[in-house]
Amino acid sequence: MKPMHSLYHIAKVVEVFAKNPSTVSSDSSVQAQLEMWDDNLIIFGVHAELSAMIQKGQFVLVEYGYHAPNVPVNTVIKILESKQGEQSWKRMKAFLEKRKKQMDGMSEENIQDISNQHGMIR
Repeated sequence: MKPMHSLYHIAKVVEVFAKNPSTVSSDSSVQAQLEMWDDNLIIFGVHAELSAMIQKGQFVLVEYGYHAPNVPVNTVIKILESKQGEQSWKRMKAFLEKRKKQMDGMSEENIQDISNQHGMIR
């Protein structure tokens, strides 16, 4: 297996999708709808060791990466302590707001170039 190249993002748990009496599921895996620091809303798989502990409102780290070409890894890998999570969240959101203000007044072409360089979706 090739080494994994990963990127980590902070997110806030909006909803947890787990097997329960009201849900029909093919397996026991858990997914979470996450508000990402960069204003995206994405559903990720939750690592099996965290699946019983993840809750709505928590801050988590997610791993984006590839084990091999075309084999993505998009997984919640860590539940952050609430104070640490909130501080990191605020720091990342402040960075995003600063970046948005820098883009005000720029041409759409320049904004797209900067967004592509930093992995931001606009």
